[in-house]
Amino acid sequence: MPGTPVGEQLRWVLDRLLKGLAGDEEVAAHFAPAFVEVFPIDTIRSIGQRAVALLGDIEVVDVEADGDLRTTVTVRGSSELRALVKASVEPVPPHRLAGLGFTPAPLAPAVQSRYEVIVLNGVSSSGKSTIARALQSMLELPWLHVEVDAFLRMLPVKGLAEVAAVVRGANAAVAALAREGNRVIYDCVLGRELVDDLRAELAGTSTLWGGVQCAADVLAERERDRGDRMIGQARAQLAAAHQGVDYDLEVDTTETSAETCAHQVSAVALAR
Repeated sequence: MPGTPVGEQLRWVLDRLLKGLAGDEEVAAHFAPAFVEVFPIDTIRSIGQRAVALLGDIEVVDVEADGDLRTTVTVRGSSELRALVKASVEPVPPHRLAGLGFTPAPLAPAVQSRYEVIVLNGVSSSGKSTIARALQSMLELPWLHVEVDAFLRMLPVKGLAEVAAVVRGANAAVAALAREGNRVIYDCVLGRELVDDLRAELAGTSTLWGGVQCAADVLAERERDRGDRMIGQARAQLAAAHQGVDYDLEVDTTETSAETCAHQVSAVALAR
């Protein structure tokens, strides 16, 4: 495409028009009079304004050339939306634009996960919630992020003795969501007994069991940095959270970012 008549005009479209930088005189100089008769300059400029609003910063991800005078490019914006920009030019110099189209690009087929539930079991401050949110962004289909802590926060202080019962209820709720067709990422800290309870609740459901590990000294440092956790809580949970629990995969956030760990989980979830 670079160096061709339509390529040079598309370069201008992407660099100037679709970024809202072109004034009326500049726009008029790039379009054939016959095109401007049908689509006034204000309408043409609105294409650029619409592109900026929908896409943000633009990059070309694919080019489908149809000779030197006509082509289609697929662009992706910083918003992650994609669009098709179709252009054609006059056959004689200065090869002004005779046609321009801007439409949403067809969505790629969503990749289905083999699983209905992804369990992320690990102690406080190990990075489970950050991994879960990253997974929601990476996986094509919508996934619910269910935190066991959200259930525990419902308890008043005087109800702390009921923690185990609340967690069993949360386990049952996750299973009920999955049975209704929801995809669930369950962010939890469960010992062996409560993991066994969750396995029983999820019987018949395709579940990816993930363990989120982290070194004790790093957990303590994160607790201090966060300022909203009881110092020593994570270390106290370490002994029980993973002992005797079998996982399909384990990730370790001691030296690996939560996003990288999320990619590791996603790779297993989407593997065929």
